[in-house]
Amino acid sequence: MWLCCNEVGFMQTTEGGIFGKTVPLQYYIDMCTDMFDASVTMDYLVPRNKAAQTYYGGSDKYTALTGI
Repeated sequence: MWLCCNEVGFMQTTEGGIFGKTVPLQYYIDMCTDMFDASVTMDYLVPRNKAAQTYYGGSDKYTALTGI
């Protein structure tokens, strides 16, 4: 969870459909705040996520044709 809240920012959300109930992004932001502290907000997460994507290449360098 530390990676999700502090660097990578990978948080799976849904908007209904086949998933039934929704899981909004704010749910994960609140979870990060509860686990770490009140400084972990969207303003904290976005720049760290962008920096990690720049460093590791994000999905721009993903070349697999299939995934499971």
